[in-house]
Amino acid sequence: MQYDFTPQQYAALIKLTAAVCQIFPKLKCTYPMDEHGRPVSHKLPDRELNAYEGLIGHYHIQTNKVDPGPAFNWDYVVTNAQKLMAGQPLAPALLSPRAAAGLPK
Repeated sequence: MQYDFTPQQYAALIKLTAAVCQIFPKLKCTYPMDEHGRPVSHKLPDRELNAYEGLIGHYHIQTNKVDPGPAFNWDYVVTNAQKLMAGQPLAPALLSPRAAAGLPK
């Protein structure tokens, strides 16, 4: 079982993600997605991994790691980091994305 991230963890990660993407301009503010636009939650094939230029989790690199895990909302973090970088208002952080969607913790 993995727990959801707290609103405070998401808020800090959004700021960190925006800062890292601005400091390293070759790093694209995106995450690995499948052909349907859903987050990839497994190791990327070596050819794809070597060509990838965005944000990744440990499970994209190696098979013996599971973080950030199934509770992590890539879209929430990346979308809000992109908004922060563009000077747009962020989504409210009153609830974690899973809680706001009514998903079990």
